[in-house]
Amino acid sequence: MSSTKKGNVSLDEFCRVVYDEIVSQEPFATRFAKLSTSGDRRGMIEMLVEMPRVAGLKPGDSYQGKNDARAARLYEKSLKMTAAGSGDEHAEIKTCNILTKALFAAGANGRVFLDALCERARRSYCLNAYASCLRDCECMLALPASFYDDSAENVKYFVQRRKECLQLERECSRKLEGNASFRKHRGRTSYSSSSSLSLGKRIAAMPVVDGKPHDCLASCSDSVELRLDEARGRHLVAARDIRPGAVLIVDQPFSFSTDGPALSRNCLYTCVYIR
Repeated sequence: MSSTKKGNVSLDEFCRVVYDEIVSQEPFATRFAKLSTSGDRRGMIEMLVEMPRVAGLKPGDSYQGKNDARAARLYEKSLKMTAAGSGDEHAEIKTCNILTKALFAAGANGRVFLDALCERARRSYCLNAYASCLRDCECMLALPASFYDDSAENVKYFVQRRKECLQLERECSRKLEGNASFRKHRGRTSYSSSSSLSLGKRIAAMPVVDGKPHDCLASCSDSVELRLDEARGRHLVAARDIRPGAVLIVDQPFSFSTDGPALSRNCLYTCVYIR
């Protein structure tokens, strides 16, 4: 990127200019390293935006931020599609995609987030996508009541949504257990990350979190705690002293694939090396 470029740029371009400025220029590199070592995050940000090459740049408007009004419109659109739809798989998937956009737009401490999350769980259940339904239910059940004001109406609404997700969770568990029993009856075995073999290579076992599993956050250790504030949104904080190198979160990836150059030698499904 030219050092004379000004105005709106993509976030990737903005980050590239900032990185180049830090690693190639003194005294920026030394000063930034000291701020980082001392944990002065505010000082780091202020230093970055004041750099000569960065001062005239700003990320474009690709990210719109949270917008509950937009989320509510998307949620209503999904309900209309459900009411008017024929119940076919394509329509259900399209509805789920709209609900996902609603969740991205909604603040976690508003009703529309709860509505969209529960509705997406229901749509996933209708699609027999039980694992996806369970993930949404787990997310809902992990939300603490402290995210919402304690008015009687809001408490009742929050509890009702939790009950709906608990019911869906039970139904999904029954379905998945039934499928597992069917596979066992047919003499098939499901593959696990710790025991399956693929083309002579053992798949690496998933790590486990240090300490006890969190009561609400299925992927986390009880060493962390979920909080919410206006400045930082949803975030995790340490619930106690954590030793260096401790495993705090272990989760399955939302999606995965193999690198383009490796397609000829790696299995696209298991991502293991083929000899």
